[in-house]
Amino acid sequence: DAQLVLATDITRKLQAEQALLMSEQPFKALVQDGSDMITIIDQNFNYTYLSPASLLVFGAKPEFFIGENAFQYIHRDDLPKVNEQAKQIWKKRQIQLSPYRCRDMNGDWLWIETKVTNLLNDPAVKGIVCTSKNITERKVSEKNIQDIIERFNMVSKATSDIIWDCSFIENTIIWNKAIDGILKYEGVQQTTITWWKDHIHVEDRDRVVKGLEKHLLNRIEKWKDEYRFLCGDGSYKYIFDRGFVILDNEGKPTRMIGAMQDITKRKEEEQWSKLLESVVINTLDGVLIT
Repeated sequence: DAQLVLATDITRKLQAEQALLMSEQPFKALVQDGSDMITIIDQNFNYTYLSPASLLVFGAKPEFFIGENAFQYIHRDDLPKVNEQAKQIWKKRQIQLSPYRCRDMNGDWLWIETKVTNLLNDPAVKGIVCTSKNITERKVSEKNIQDIIERFNMVSKATSDIIWDCSFIENTIIWNKAIDGILKYEGVQQTTITWWKDHIHVEDRDRVVKGLEKHLLNRIEKWKDEYRFLCGDGSYKYIFDRGFVILDNEGKPTRMIGAMQDITKRKEEEQWSKLLESVVINTLDGVLIT
């Protein structure tokens, strides 16, 4: 005829569970689902844990690597450097390894960048934590840029022009060495398109920029213009600039390759000639002397 009920306040327990869940979600997003590969290795550099990103990076599930030595997948030419840098982990808690090549399951070589943290004394980890990024695309891009620069520098031996390669997609311009000799910008190899615009003389800038924009809008392949450009020593040079626009399959401008020519001497001579022509002296016998 009666019912005994025992009620317990579990508010704090539920709050703690909710807080734990909220703390686990960022971990899952960063470690389990992140594009960076998180690994834990023991003091002998053998894998004890890999995040699921190993499948994305190397083409194999984490369990494939457990117990394997991390160094066996590194390119032999990069191994001495990585070995030497890895020794610093016993002196420092955290180190950054120089980019190195690592073999994936297809036998291809990937460029990897790794930050290493020594957590062997942490009871929750008991290992060395490595956060690795696949930077192959970046390294290939850097190699392509360097190849372009080298080709530009070879061309510069046959011409005194400043050779440039402009990418509208990446908003960058790659220059050959002539930018140092002619425009006095020592060590400059790559700039933004905005940098180029900002260095055009203020009296010429609007005309040149709007002219180029109209040119690209109309998808005209050949472009040329004359303007004054600010040099690294603070002076201005007159530049004759011309370029060839490269269009994609849809006819959209993606790239332009061209050359700058220093015409300062010619422009100064033209200005001096015009000045002399404007100075006319009337002599008594009516002869005009210019």
